[in-house]
Amino acid sequence: MIKLMLSTICVFICGWATVQSASADWWSFRGTGGTSSADAGAVPVEITDEKNVAWKTEMPGRGPSGPLVIGDRVVVTCSSGDKQDQLYVVCVDASSGEKIWQRRFWATGRCFCHPLSANAAPTPCTDGQFIYAFYSSNDLICLDMDGNLKWCRGLGVDHPKAFHDTGMSSSPAVFGDVVICQVENQGDSFATGIDRHTGKTLWEIPRDADASWASPLIFNTDDGARPFCLLTSGARATVVDVATGETVWEKEGRGNPIPSAAVVDNRLFVPVDGTIAVDFDAQGNFSEVWTSSRVAPGSPSSVVHNNSIYSLGRGGVLSCADTGSGERVWQARVGGQHWTTPLVANDHMYLFAQDGNVSVVQLSGEFEDHNDRIVHTHQFADEVFLGSPAAADGAIYMRSDKYLYKFATDPARGRP
Repeated sequence: MIKLMLSTICVFICGWATVQSASADWWSFRGTGGTSSADAGAVPVEITDEKNVAWKTEMPGRGPSGPLVIGDRVVVTCSSGDKQDQLYVVCVDASSGEKIWQRRFWATGRCFCHPLSANAAPTPCTDGQFIYAFYSSNDLICLDMDGNLKWCRGLGVDHPKAFHDTGMSSSPAVFGDVVICQVENQGDSFATGIDRHTGKTLWEIPRDADASWASPLIFNTDDGARPFCLLTSGARATVVDVATGETVWEKEGRGNPIPSAAVVDNRLFVPVDGTIAVDFDAQGNFSEVWTSSRVAPGSPSSVVHNNSIYSLGRGGVLSCADTGSGERVWQARVGGQHWTTPLVANDHMYLFAQDGNVSVVQLSGEFEDHNDRIVHTHQFADEVFLGSPAAADGAIYMRSDKYLYKFATDPARGRP
């Protein structure tokens, strides 16, 4: 038993080390570590239909899912068909945009969703060895980096009442040997830990029978010995042990069921009662530091960067607050309807609106009128932006309803 426990701890520590070493890439929804912030080099400030477009590649289907950047490859999911029952995983070359491989599967679960959304709403994730693609139909597919199928699971087979008429979009998360999926709806709701090697269920816990589109957030203690996973919904926030699914901490409150939580160092920022800042330690102790109704994300998740937390509320109002106190520092009106979580790179925030408008906001510096922080805007023609962007190696990767874009100051720049 002692050897087994030591082996398990070693697996999780190694898994965390692997994730940290890949920080230059973009391995999950909101990037490696879930911060939506990237040290990506000289990414362009100006983004238009033509300027700084390194390439754009047409996709075989629709999807609000965001792209992954894994070394010299970019991976994205799509879905198509009258019933949205054709599921795709597409891999393109990061330098050229040329497709390396494309795989198609058939959905096993319920595919119906809102016309604005698609079955390929969840962003996939990777551990650098395998790609884990999840869909609103509760189909979970594991591929290796060459697109070879390792295993697939139709989670709806065991939970036929797990569906929502507008669709689900919770993105999976992976740590060590566990892939975590959060399925919350008005029917059969649950969260589950899946063995990344075999696709078998390691643990499963029931969740409230209420719709939630938030994604699980995996975080760890300073010593790397005990990984946790935060599950948020409209009624509560729950921290579970990644290995077992055992509940470690829970907070009831009025939550926003769409945005996901954020974490930096040993502090969580949870979208309950506006936002709650919660500190944690290696012993599994959680303590609330502050609560602020003024730090209230709309549909996009909040972004934490340089001791500030940024929340994009309804009506396109961007708020900046201090992470230490929760006090609001400034506001700027970007406008528009936003679903994508903003991206921070090189002290600028990139916001992609549903109608194809792009805004770039300068985060540092003193401004009399904080609307002057908006240093660039552009309206893309006939585009819909729903998936969250990624950044790596001096480039921003953004998926529209039709295309996958790469934006770079030097369009010729690519991975060696």
